[in-house]
Amino acid sequence: MKIGLSLAAAVNKGGIGQYLRLLARGLVHRFPENSYIGYIPGFRDAETRQTLISERIEGWDLVTVPAANRWAYETSALPRALLENPPDLFHGPDYLAPRAPCPVCVTVHDLAFRLHPSGMALRSVLLFRLLAPESVGRAARSGVVFCDSRSTLDDLRKLRWLEADQGRVVHLACEDEFRGTVPEEQIQAVLDKHDVPRTYFLYVGPIEARKNLGVLAEACRIMGNVLEKRGKAMPPLVVTGPLGAGGKRLIKSLVKTSEDRLTYIGYVSRDELRALYAGCTVFCYPSRYEGFGLPPLEAMSMGKAVISANSTSLPEVVGDAGVLVDPDDVTGWSQAMLMHLTNENLRHEREQASLEQSRSFSVDKMCTEVMEGYRAAVSDLASSP
Repeated sequence: MKIGLSLAAAVNKGGIGQYLRLLARGLVHRFPENSYIGYIPGFRDAETRQTLISERIEGWDLVTVPAANRWAYETSALPRALLENPPDLFHGPDYLAPRAPCPVCVTVHDLAFRLHPSGMALRSVLLFRLLAPESVGRAARSGVVFCDSRSTLDDLRKLRWLEADQGRVVHLACEDEFRGTVPEEQIQAVLDKHDVPRTYFLYVGPIEARKNLGVLAEACRIMGNVLEKRGKAMPPLVVTGPLGAGGKRLIKSLVKTSEDRLTYIGYVSRDELRALYAGCTVFCYPSRYEGFGLPPLEAMSMGKAVISANSTSLPEVVGDAGVLVDPDDVTGWSQAMLMHLTNENLRHEREQASLEQSRSFSVDKMCTEVMEGYRAAVSDLASSP
């Protein structure tokens, strides 16, 4: 089978980029009997090719599609490239699937562009609002619609973009390097670099409104007052991740009002991120809306106790391993964080449960389920009259 895949999001720093890179590397490794064509938009050609090299993604025949922007790439340039040399199947891994003379599949990660657009650039909101419904319908008719979670699949059905028997849930996975231990000296070196004490809470993810960091900041304020009365210091909340739309203004405000209880260290390398996960006392994720939620899975894979919002897809990821709290229950967050900080036995139990829960998700499982969808789409085409 000749499989085509859009690599437009390969340079993305968030979860979508990670999904695409894992998929592109994993498919070739696990299913070498197929041939693979990767389509690169011209405006990201050099950056994408460098990313593929640095991420050790090999085995793809790369096609540069001349396009000045994402709109031109999706609506005219990519359909033209597929028409000229069609693969047996094409997959759009980032919400959009163009017209093509072959079965098309699409991955819908979430509906943030409809439900929580304030954290996204306006051009992205408009792009996805205009093109995603048609892409989902096209994939539902000729291929497969993959969803990161049951929550996202339910959202698509509520919008009537999919019928009850359409769509497949394929849970994401984190990279294998987010498993195992990190040497203490490596952890300490990263903490020293960023001036972080040995005990700290951790949040990882984009800095934007729907991630709900204000609740964590307020919970830390309440905890700090309680610990101060006990004569103890409040560990900081360490925040790392890229700035989303409005993120710079948001994080500046939170740092200013946190009374030194919140430390933002920006976007860090994967090696540093692993060390931060490994060294944290508890991982906290209060997001109001997620299509999956990779950071909690990464934290669990590193064997860390997790406190997560009980919203949308997060219970699917965290399961019974972590503590689930209403995303806007500040008192609940402060109590859960304080309990984990002061109860070592509870923390140890949660750490072991995290490791067990994380084993339910793997790159091998994700790639296998995607390939099953590909084969079903091509098989359905061959059997149709």
